[in-house]
Amino acid sequence: MSEGGNLAFTIRQAILTLRHLADSLESALEQDQNEESRRVRSGPRAPASQRTSDWDLLTVSAASAAPSEPSAVQSASRVSENSCYNEVALLLTKAPQHCFDICSRLSGTVEFVKFRVQRAWEAGQWAKAVIDERVPKPRPTPKIEVKSTVYIVVRGPGVQHPVRVSSAAAYYQLVPKFTESSISHGFPSLAEATVYCLAIGISLPPEAP
Repeated sequence: MSEGGNLAFTIRQAILTLRHLADSLESALEQDQNEESRRVRSGPRAPASQRTSDWDLLTVSAASAAPSEPSAVQSASRVSENSCYNEVALLLTKAPQHCFDICSRLSGTVEFVKFRVQRAWEAGQWAKAVIDERVPKPRPTPKIEVKSTVYIVVRGPGVQHPVRVSSAAAYYQLVPKFTESSISHGFPSLAEATVYCLAIGISLPPEAP
C-alpha cells in the first residue's frame, strides 16, 4: 500500500473510533438523564444510611425464615442421638457358634434359621446398649412371620429383675404400655430367647408363676 493509502486508512480508523466514543458518551448521557427523571418523579432519595439494599432484604427474609432456638436445639439433639445409634450399629457382632448350636432344632431353611439366631443376638446387643445408657431405646427388630411364644422382660414398670412369660396376656400385664424405661422382647422359641439373654449378658430367667 502507498504512503497516501496508509494515511487514508489511518484517518478512517480514527473517525470510526471517534464515532464509537461519541455513541457511547451519548448513551451514557441519556441513561443518566433518565435516571434523574425517575428520581424527580419518585421524590427525594433517602440518605445512604437509610437505604435498604437487596442484601438487607435478603437478610431480613432469611432471619424471619430461620428456625427458632428450641427447634435448632432439638435438631442438634436428634443428630447426636442418630450418631449414637449409628455407633452402636457399627459395633454389632455376629452371633457366636454356640448360639447357632442352641437354635439347631429351629424349623425352617438353613438361611432362615441363621437369620433368626442373628436377629435374637442383635436384639440382645441393642438391649445391652440401652442398659449401658448408650442409646435411649433399642432399635426395632425386623419382623418375622412366626408367632412369639416366649417373652423376656428385662426392665419394666414394677419389674425388679428379669422375668420370662409364655403368653402375650402375661407379657402385657408386666408391660401394659411401652416406655423408654422398658426393655423386653418376644421370640418364637425358648432357644432364641436364650440367645437374646446371652447377648445382654444375663441368664435365661425362670418363667414367672
